[in-house]
Amino acid sequence: MEALNLIGLLIYFLIILVVGLMAVKHVKNMDDFAIARGIIPWPVVFATMAATFLGGGSTLGMGKMGSSVGYVFLFIVFAFAIQFILAGIFVAPTLKRYRGAYTVADIMGFHYGKTTRLFSGFISLLYCVGMLGAMVLGMGVVLQVFLGIPLVWGVVIGISVAIIYSMAGGLFAVIHTDIIQFITLGFFLPLALLIALFGEITAAGGLKATLAALPATHFTFLGVFPWTVFLSLFLAFLLGEALAPIYVPRIFAAKAPQHARNGMLASAGFMILFMFCTTSLGVFAHVLLPDVSGDPVLPSILIHLLPVGIVGAVIAAVLAALMSTADSTLGAAGVILVQDIYKPLVNKEVSEATQLMLARIIVLISGVAATAFALWAPGVIEALVIVYSWWAAAILVPLVLGILWGKGTPYAGFSAMLGGIAAYSVWEYALNAPYGFTAIVPGIIVSFVVFIIVNALTAKSSISASFKPENYITKN
Repeated sequence: MEALNLIGLLIYFLIILVVGLMAVKHVKNMDDFAIARGIIPWPVVFATMAATFLGGGSTLGMGKMGSSVGYVFLFIVFAFAIQFILAGIFVAPTLKRYRGAYTVADIMGFHYGKTTRLFSGFISLLYCVGMLGAMVLGMGVVLQVFLGIPLVWGVVIGISVAIIYSMAGGLFAVIHTDIIQFITLGFFLPLALLIALFGEITAAGGLKATLAALPATHFTFLGVFPWTVFLSLFLAFLLGEALAPIYVPRIFAAKAPQHARNGMLASAGFMILFMFCTTSLGVFAHVLLPDVSGDPVLPSILIHLLPVGIVGAVIAAVLAALMSTADSTLGAAGVILVQDIYKPLVNKEVSEATQLMLARIIVLISGVAATAFALWAPGVIEALVIVYSWWAAAILVPLVLGILWGKGTPYAGFSAMLGGIAAYSVWEYALNAPYGFTAIVPGIIVSFVVFIIVNALTAKSSISASFKPENYITKN
């Protein structure tokens, strides 16, 4: 381990901490902490969105899958970019209509009432802990490979840095640090790929010889996957992170609907280019580092390819990807606990100072819970698929129908959530995911069917007649 690399990594951590803590001066109330006052222009929305989705899956996960199965996994995760494009066009511009909203549960509450809002808050908090766990696991793997320390210490170091500035500055701190992390990612990962192409690959006999040494399935559309597994994973990435708690606050933070739309569309394009880079590095690692497998593939190939000094900066870039998602998830967890659970259940009139204190406390607690999940999870991609499946099954149908249609009854929204969770649980745990399909498919189907049936049966009920979402939603 070269001292210069370690110094570069420590300098990066210090910069992130200083920038994040400087944002504290902007945070005076929950509006600042949760949605950065709703004044963010689209280039910053783009940068913070991109930095948020470029987490463990798009770095360590794509490197791992590129090495083991080839470009087929890149075709699968194109679904993620597709859902960003669809959400950017059809959903993001409409979310600015919701007055006083900070979270997904706020939207659910506006359409389906207090009970559904509370239940959505608990689901959102569980999502944050699971997502954070996947990112924490990734940080632990990177530091384990880079520093040669045990995984548990890598996990603790990585999450500690993210907790400190997320507790202090909320979304303002996260957005400021995300811009640095986005620039770091956008420069150093493509640089590593270029060095691989024109340096190591050339020395190994050229690109043609390297590609010839790879299995033929690394370049086919389905690769080693049966079509059922391919479709199942495609749907998981298409639906599993749609309108997730880490993205919705950024839409609310945009200063106008068109800024939310443009930021999401720009980040979708960047997503495709970035994941091509990380997948390609994994593919090359299959030839250059045949003895390395799993989540350590990407940091290992970076250390192998790059010269001393630059390695520290590039490893910092990979950590940036993980940390940018982790800090977003930490901030979202704090807001969700206060806005969606504490206020409805304990004290509706809680002061701004108490809200900020509680939000910061839950950031710390979420970090501890996520650390436990990280040490249990088998891998980054596996952890993400678990999180995606139950989030989409529980939330996606009533959330999207509420935003785009707006005519569901409180009974329909809550029943759809229960139906989706029940279908997910039976398919995944009782039936062991038959036919290779993830539980996200039956979960969403059952949720939709239950919503339509219950909505038809309760459209004229007294609760449905008296509940008026338009009291909370503006027309423009």
